[in-house]
Amino acid sequence: MHFFPSETCLLIEGFCAQNSSPGFCFKFLDLISTA
Repeated sequence: MHFFPSETCLLIEGFCAQNSSPGFCFKFLDLISTA
């Protein structure tokens, strides 16, 4: 699990839903979590 502010989570979830690319979404989350 990643620990982000709730607003950031909502933005990421909204972006992923619109992007409709789960693989990209998970890579994006991994990049943020390791940054």
